[in-house]
Order: sequence, then structure tokens, then C-alpha cells
Amino acid sequence: MAGSLTVKLLLHGGSPGACFQIFDCYARTDEMSENREWDFVHSTCYLYIAFACETDGVFTDEEKTTIFQCVKEWVPDTDDDDIGAALKTASGWLIEDCQGNGDGNKITSTMGGIAAIARETLDPKARENLLKDLVRISVADLNFDAKEKEWIRYLAEVMEVDFKI
Repeated sequence: MAGSLTVKLLLHGGSPGACFQIFDCYARTDEMSENREWDFVHSTCYLYIAFACETDGVFTDEEKTTIFQCVKEWVPDTDDDDIGAALKTASGWLIEDCQGNGDGNKITSTMGGIAAIARETLDPKARENLLKDLVRISVADLNFDAKEKEWIRYLAEVMEVDFKI
């Protein structure tokens, strides 16, 4: 995903701050919020980490590096430490969600909720870029398996993006 966040946001007529506020507003009305700050960065971090972990049960260093790079491309002016903190927060939320019911349903429903919010708040090109990031995360460990492809297809359907793998 090349380019700056500002360029991507201008595609759907917003500024970076507006995008964060839109995501926060929609997420707060969704059951997934549970007193969490669901801004664009945290939502994206959660989606990327959950995707990496849920698809094959392994979270490799290569996937972690790729996720950091993908998030950084969305918010290039954000300090690396702030991105690291957002990734840590999102990781903590995933652990809470997994421990909350143990079956992963909370995580998968939250992933679907984030995709639905993206459908409502981002233009098609930005949604496509989110899906391209998931492909990058998938291949980071040199293993692009059927479950990862299935998840990308599902999220593309929720986001209403015609996306071929």
C-alpha cells in the first residue's frame, strides 16, 4: 500500500482526523466497543493481528514486521512508538476477547464488525488496500493457505469489494 494516509483519505473526501472520528463513532455504536477506543489505527491493528493469529494459529516475527509496516503506511506521520503502543493495545484486546469466551467467536465477530465499519466509512480503493495488506500479512511467513484466502474473501464480501485472490 503505497502513498500517504492523507492521499488515501482524500479518495473518500476526509482528513485523517475525520477518518479516525468516523471509525470511532461507528464502532462505539457496535457491540464490539466494550469501553475501548476504536479509532482507525486501533481497529486496523486489531484486524491485522486477529487475521494473522486466527488464520493459522501462529503469529510469526515476519507477520509482526509486516503488520507494523502496513499500519505505518496508513499513518506515516505517526511516531513508531505510538504505532507500537496501538499494536500492543490491540493485542491485549485480542487476548481479552479470547479469554472472554475461549472459542474465538468474539474475535471473529469483531473482525467482521471492523470490516462492516470500513465498508461504511472508507472508499472502495481504501477498502481494497486493507485487503491487499491482509495478503501481504498472509505471505509474510511464506505460507498463503486456504484458510487465509477464505478469510480475505469473507472480509472482501463484508466490505463490498470485488477482490480476487
